[in-house]
Amino acid sequence: MARTFPSLCIAAALAASTCAFAEDAEGNIRVSTVAVGSSFVRSIQDSGSYGNGSSTVTLTRQPNREWKGQTVGVWTASAGPTVLIHPVHGAFHAFVNGDQPVVTFEPAAGWEWPLKVGKSWTRKLTMTTHATNQSVPVEAQITVEAYEDVTTSGGTFKAWRVRSVDNLGNDDVNWVNTDLTIMLKQKLTRTDKHAAGPGVRQTELLSQSIRHE
Repeated sequence: MARTFPSLCIAAALAASTCAFAEDAEGNIRVSTVAVGSSFVRSIQDSGSYGNGSSTVTLTRQPNREWKGQTVGVWTASAGPTVLIHPVHGAFHAFVNGDQPVVTFEPAAGWEWPLKVGKSWTRKLTMTTHATNQSVPVEAQITVEAYEDVTTSGGTFKAWRVRSVDNLGNDDVNWVNTDLTIMLKQKLTRTDKHAAGPGVRQTELLSQSIRHE
């Protein structure tokens, strides 16, 4: 799990799979802060270049903190780095171990709100992996494909289906519920253009205890 979770985090950030407010089917935004102590559990199934096997990870909302002079939302994981997000719109700033950055994004990796079926946009950012001090330009085309029912082990919910295709060879489909403000399902696909080779990672919500302040 220690090996698989960081790559799940990076894929989630490139797909921009967390938000911090609620939004209904008409795109009306209503502020909805996830309460400290809220958590959710995901299953992870890997194949190809992602490896082979299954695992689970639990993410838990912690109090906001200061990072590089700004307030960020914090999610800790049962294994792997801590996730730092924008406290309102949920864009990913960084993954860190304590105060040490693991992967950072400039600007923060997020979606354009409000969501609407058929909406599409291009996102450009620089991703830096600090262990190797390597920075990579990322350009992704994001499309909101549908607003639909999605069933997981954790229940059936309404979700936006959002696809992200980028220049690194990732072709990812994400189902996000903006009441719970979490990703319900993902199919993260590395194409044959990816440096690591083709592979698929599928994640699914197993359970959640999300509360809003």
